[in-house]
Amino acid sequence: MRYYELLSKGLAKIRFEKGWKDCDVIQKLGERGIKITPSYLSKLKTGKMPPSPNDKLNRELANLLNIDESELLVAAYQEKVPSEILQELARRYAVAN
Repeated sequence: MRYYELLSKGLAKIRFEKGWKDCDVIQKLGERGIKITPSYLSKLKTGKMPPSPNDKLNRELANLLNIDESELLVAAYQEKVPSEILQELARRYAVAN
């Protein structure tokens, strides 16, 4: 699953379970020392902006939204790594097995 899909799904789930809106998530991030704007969160969850390069933000989002932290971090890195590097890693992994 792509980063924005995980984030969007997590936001929808927390909205359903706890009634949190995006502004509530942003406020809770602020309480943890992470400042982001509503526009930035909106762009992340719709895929209009690439995954955040900030691991601390991604870890806190995963924690707040009950998303598997590793899954969110891996999705973020996969989207940031150039495709030719991903292909080379896949090739090397296939050869090693």
